[in-house]
Amino acid sequence: WILASVQRFYAESETYDVQDEDDTSKLIRLPWTHVMRLSTGTEGCFTKNTKVMAIFPETTSFYRAIVSKDPVWKLPKGST
Repeated sequence: WILASVQRFYAESETYDVQDEDDTSKLIRLPWTHVMRLSTGTEGCFTKNTKVMAIFPETTSFYRAIVSKDPVWKLPKGST
């Protein structure tokens, strides 16, 4: 998976034109089933065994992962 910005949505074909954040010279057309919205960050802490999309360090490439440990800190109540 790559980090990309949606440039256009085509309702009639349910496809998106996306632009790779690393290579802005071309657009890629993808079906809606291949596009995933990123988290807004309002979910709070992820607990152990939660399935997530993680990002390789210093890249814009993602991979599937499972959280291996519970967080060592908790968000204050009402902050999510």
